Amino acid sequence: MPRLKMMVYTNALDGKDDEFNHWYDTIHLPEVIDFTKAVAAQRFQLSDAQPGDPGGHRYLAIYEFEVDSQEAYDSLMASTDKMDLGSSLDSGSAKVVFYDEIGERIGV
Repeated sequence: MPRLKMMVYTNALDGKDDEFNHWYDTIHLPEVIDFTKAVAAQRFQLSDAQPGDPGGHRYLAIYEFEVDSQEAYDSLMASTDKMDLGSSLDSGSAKVVFYDEIGERIGV
C-alpha cells in the first residue's frame, strides 16, 4: 500500500496562539482524519534551537496516508468546504506539501 505524508506548515494570527492551538488540536485534526483519507496525524511546534534558518512557520502538522498522492489530494480538496478553518489561522501563510515514501524507515 502506498505511504504518503502531508506536511502542513502554519502560523497563528498575531496574539492568537492559544486559540489556534486549541482549535487545531480539538477541531481541525479530528476533522482532517474524519473527512479525508488520512489515517494518522501529529503536530509539532518550532524548537528554539535550530541549525539554520527554519523558515517562516511556527507550527507543523504531519498527516499520514496509505493511499497514493492523487487520492490523498482529492480527498483533501473534497473535504475543504466541510472543515471549520477557525478564526486564528493565518491562512495566507499556510503551506501544504505531500511527500511520497521512497525508502524503508530505519531506526529503533
